Amino acid sequence: AQAADPNAPATDVAETIAAAAPDATPVLDSTRSAEAFAAGSGTSTVAVPLDAADPVTITSTDPSAPDLAVTLPNLGGTDDARQAEDGTLVYTSDDDASLAVQPLADGSTRFLSVLESKNAPERYDYTFDGLALELQDDGSVVVLDVATPVGFIPAPWATDADGTDVPTRYEVDGSTLTQVVPHAPDNYTYPITADPRYKPSWWNYTILLNRAETRDAKDGLLVGQTASAIAALAGGPAAVAIAAAISVYSTAISIYYDRGKCVKFVWYPTAFLSSIPMPVPQPYGGSKAGGYCR
Repeated sequence: AQAADPNAPATDVAETIAAAAPDATPVLDSTRSAEAFAAGSGTSTVAVPLDAADPVTITSTDPSAPDLAVTLPNLGGTDDARQAEDGTLVYTSDDDASLAVQPLADGSTRFLSVLESKNAPERYDYTFDGLALELQDDGSVVVLDVATPVGFIPAPWATDADGTDVPTRYEVDGSTLTQVVPHAPDNYTYPITADPRYKPSWWNYTILLNRAETRDAKDGLLVGQTASAIAALAGGPAAVAIAAAISVYSTAISIYYDRGKCVKFVWYPTAFLSSIPMPVPQPYGGSKAGGYCR
């Protein structure tokens, strides 16, 4: 008889996430060592420990950027991390919930919880060791090193197996971010997927468009959308800044597209502002960002 695949439960969780996730940013392949899985995006290296009690670390290639350590929610009977077929790192548990970490090709890192039944917890704590968190009016969170923004977490979402939105919110207490998913009182179809996604700071940060998104930008289709619609692509307050950049740099974007390239929006170091500054579009293609330009 054929032996059971020990990574099959992780692949099942990853397939649930893929069906629920609002975008399709490629998950990076990770290399396993004795203590962790590690993946590099070109801008950072993400190390996901085998033991869920140890923090996930994100180390930037920029020596001026702080390293990040994120402690995952504490679930009962959590198994060692396993890698799904698509690269997702998954921790199954005895608490009717699984945790997952996805190092993504755009330089962001997605932390997910997959709730398997009404018995799953409704609160998931992520601790950003040594950093401060600031909850925004739109539900997103800015990550601060003292007073300097070093990261951003878009507003939370959660959805059940039928695609029904599940109420969710963030709560912040010092360096701990809690995603609250009050699912038990209602009749949802399980599993439910919930997703905090950490992005490096808008300062020294890049958002990439694939070919279809670059074509839409070239044709001005993103310009007429509302900030919230663009935020589904870019996340949070960067939406307005990207819309402005598409309008101002439309000729350059058209040239990049016609040459077979994709566009990336780059934020350069600047003083802290109350609003996100306009990014500069640049071309990219080939194998960069894990071959995302396709």
